[in-house]
Amino acid sequence: MLCSPQACKPFDQRRNGLTLGEGAGIFILEKSSSPRPALAHYLGYGCGSDAFHPTSPHPEARGLALAVKVALNQASLTNSEIDFINVHGTGTPHNDLTEGRWIQQSVPRARVLATKGYTGHTLGAAGAIEAVLTVMALQDQMLPKSRGFEQYDPEIGLTPTLDREPGDFSTALSFSLGFGGTNAVLCLGRA
Repeated sequence: MLCSPQACKPFDQRRNGLTLGEGAGIFILEKSSSPRPALAHYLGYGCGSDAFHPTSPHPEARGLALAVKVALNQASLTNSEIDFINVHGTGTPHNDLTEGRWIQQSVPRARVLATKGYTGHTLGAAGAIEAVLTVMALQDQMLPKSRGFEQYDPEIGLTPTLDREPGDFSTALSFSLGFGGTNAVLCLGRA
């Protein structure tokens, strides 16, 4: 009952479930002394679990909040220093509501990018693909349109990027919110 027969609609008022996709992404981490130019900088990583429900996040986003806190501590950054977030944005009623509300309360300055409208939910590869897309946005200094979002949901109170959006983006978070309440967050910086 989590899958939608339609394309993914992250944070949209008419969202009705995730759309499965397929793909892969990979990162090769190198020391800063590498002779190759960096695509981005790894600043921090956090993992947090709330073990609230097999497929729904804790209503207060406890696991996500912990993962972000650990990642930002590792990066020596605060919530207010994050320029954009590539959200998990599954298009499911509970995930988008919880994730969106938490972002609005905790990181309201950050722009929000939802990429599952392009890729679908690739399950095991979702985090890697979204991290690659986060690096690309940092490199290009351009957030793509969040495909699938059409109708604002006042219950969430969040609007992801509506069109290509240029900016001066130095830091970003990439969210991966997994089944069973396992949450992972990467903090990445512009090279």
